[in-house]
Amino acid sequence: WGLRAGAQHTFQLQALTTDEGKVKAQLARTNPFPSTGFRVGAPMPIVRPHPDLKLPGAFLYNRMPGWRSYMAGYYHIEVTLSERSPSAIASVHFAADDGTRAACEFYVRADGAAATTQIGCKVPLQKLPALSALALGGARVDRLAVEVRDANGEVVASGHVEREAISGEACEKWEVGKELMCLQQGSGGRELQKCVGRCEDCAQANGEAGFLIGETSECGSNPCSSDEVYCPGVVGCLAGAEAKEELCATHCGDGLAKYVASENLCALPCEVATAGLSTVVPPGSIVALTCPASEVQTNHGGEAAYLSCPEANTQRYYSTSSGAGSPWWEAARRNGTVPECRSCSADGDCSSNAVSVQPNAGQTA
Repeated sequence: WGLRAGAQHTFQLQALTTDEGKVKAQLARTNPFPSTGFRVGAPMPIVRPHPDLKLPGAFLYNRMPGWRSYMAGYYHIEVTLSERSPSAIASVHFAADDGTRAACEFYVRADGAAATTQIGCKVPLQKLPALSALALGGARVDRLAVEVRDANGEVVASGHVEREAISGEACEKWEVGKELMCLQQGSGGRELQKCVGRCEDCAQANGEAGFLIGETSECGSNPCSSDEVYCPGVVGCLAGAEAKEELCATHCGDGLAKYVASENLCALPCEVATAGLSTVVPPGSIVALTCPASEVQTNHGGEAAYLSCPEANTQRYYSTSSGAGSPWWEAARRNGTVPECRSCSADGDCSSNAVSVQPNAGQTA
């Protein structure tokens, strides 16, 4: 068991007599000691995402996003003291190693009550030093000191939080439905960083769309020259004697990639995996979700759900948590019935399992 930081504690001892493991008599206890109690450390602040953000998991406690574009530059938090303050909380400050400080901006309490244990506020991320992303993925963190003071300027609690650099993994934790990191070249050559649900939302300053970089969860600019064609993902830049259409069809996307001249890239098929179901959609196509030929659908009724793959798609794999604009979201928006599948061996009926593929007809994801 643990002792709460900042709390006063006393202890007592009591002697027992036993007979074959059973308590036979309880003798007198000692007086509590020390008589005045002792404090275990100093009170500490626990920083967590504000409940309104609806971010899951206690692993986000005493941790915060380190990119300035997060939530329009403000991280909304709830600060809870491990031990009640003798006076009202008046300020919460975050300090970096270089001495830069940022004051948390308090919410106005509707009841007007003075907070002595818990307060909600928002951290102005723009006032903290920039924490750049790593060039190729991975996690990077630094630590910020946290001080909670009362109206007299006395420190009533102190501790640290970890600040996490932007990455695909960090985006997935902090921005629901946005699982990719966008490295965006802004005006004046400045590199802007934000989380996106798909690379198409990572447009560059020159109007060029964003592309998936290697086998990472990062989007950036097209890295290929005009003599090459880009296959998003692990393949990268393709060059050869064949026409670019042939390069895409032969060497990219398992033969399902399509050359898009306006973007100088091989558009990838969209692949979405759900329980018992994996669907691959060619770029610029709409596909009805059906069970594989070796399985049968167990939940009938309602219209079929469809997936729509963008004409210039650069992301091969999508999850069911992908955000608005993703092929999965398109299917959900149509309110179709996503089939639940099981093996044909269950009842032997494997009829009516064909997949219908149609031209996109102007509908885009």
